[in-house]
Amino acid sequence: MRVHLEPLASPEALAPLWRALEGRAEGGFFLSWSWIGPWAELASAPLWLMRIEHEGRVVGLALWGACVERRRGMRVRRLALHGSGDEEEDAAGIEYNGILAEAGLEAEVWAAALQGLLKAREPLWDELTALGLAPEQAARFAALGLPSRRLAETRAAHVDLAALRIAGVADLDGYLKALGKSTREQIRRSLRLYEARGPILLEAAREPAELLEFWEEMRPHHQARWESRGEPGAFGRPFLVRMQEKLLAAASGEAEILRASAGGVPFGWIYNFLEERPEGRRALFYMGGFAYAGDQKLKPGLVAHALAAERYLKQGFAAYDFMGGDYRYKRNLGVEGPEMVALAVRRRRLLLEMEEAARKGYAALKAARAAMASRKTAKVPETVSSQEKRSA
Repeated sequence: MRVHLEPLASPEALAPLWRALEGRAEGGFFLSWSWIGPWAELASAPLWLMRIEHEGRVVGLALWGACVERRRGMRVRRLALHGSGDEEEDAAGIEYNGILAEAGLEAEVWAAALQGLLKAREPLWDELTALGLAPEQAARFAALGLPSRRLAETRAAHVDLAALRIAGVADLDGYLKALGKSTREQIRRSLRLYEARGPILLEAAREPAELLEFWEEMRPHHQARWESRGEPGAFGRPFLVRMQEKLLAAASGEAEILRASAGGVPFGWIYNFLEERPEGRRALFYMGGFAYAGDQKLKPGLVAHALAAERYLKQGFAAYDFMGGDYRYKRNLGVEGPEMVALAVRRRRLLLEMEEAARKGYAALKAARAAMASRKTAKVPETVSSQEKRSA
């Protein structure tokens, strides 16, 4: 396989080549041009196009964002896989990241790509990073054989709709029976309260104009929840908003926003991406907004997600994937997995080796202090410990 690495001249010119390979690949939504295109158009970092060819055809494509990071007095040249290296821009949140590869040639494409990066001219990079890697892609990335470290990791969860279908589950009641007692009771109680207001309806926006309408409706409810926690929320991130509005304006069936209502009054919005995988169709939960009322018995998020799960169950989807983010409600509504990983590999440079040694030393010191604090806490009388637990 031949590997070409060159500056990206124009995202628009790349689109036909990328979409052509998509038709022969199993990369999923985040490696489709529907996601990559808006991101590439808006990314501030210079982008490098990696093209892998085999027997006269393109079998692999990837974009690497180039940035220079000043770290502890060092100038570190970094390439980020489908990322900018800018924290604000990368908050757009790519998951299931990887290299778009022709089906059946994934392992060979990854091996060629990594070898191509190793042979790239020395000034191009000191460190490679990739966000949102599933375990199998993280293993391929680490196979470069260079020193590596995990930048972050998070548990994910999903509703295994295929397994539910095999077990004979066909509707919302069957899905709720498969959940834990507490979650099941909270949802059923909320459903009764919402039904008292009028019929419960789940609508789906799929066309650009309606998608953008639902997107704006979702905005205040999403922001209210996150801002109450001192977080900026998705709509407080300009790059994310611009990128998603581009994506929604060009959507053609790969994105939908669900709106749940009771008695004609909306109470939940769920923004999902839809993708085809060898194991079946999957719905990927990207973000949501929920109208939280004063009544704590109402659980708009749980109800909206349960209605979405029923929708995808009836439509024959294999999974409703909540993706990364270690939140209890995700695990309560589904099963755990897969883990999402952010990974970095670096060249063997003396200063980078010294930095890594210092990082490990600091981590060991921090762990030792935590262990010491834990031992001290264990000696505190149970009455005080219980009070701390209640007030936590």
